[in-house]
Amino acid sequence: KTLTTAITSIEFDEKFINPIYKILISILQSNSMFMEEAVLALSKLLEVAEDDLIPYFQEIIQYLYQATQIEDNISPILKGESIEALARIISISPS
Repeated sequence: KTLTTAITSIEFDEKFINPIYKILISILQSNSMFMEEAVLALSKLLEVAEDDLIPYFQEIIQYLYQATQIEDNISPILKGESIEALARIISISPS
């Protein structure tokens, strides 16, 4: 939650993208109990960074898609946040 707060609270600078992205992807790769928070933070990063994240979209989509395949009764928040993040990517993606 701290990372999500930092992403939304500070004046965002492009130099933060790669370090934050690496942290979030490592959490998503670990399948840890912090995946919901990582997806939420990733969604917030997509909000503030927008097209600066385009080079990372392919990898982000891979992890988000996996999260959308989780059954609703197992982790509805993770699934919902992942679907919202994918929708955000679609809205940002160039034609």
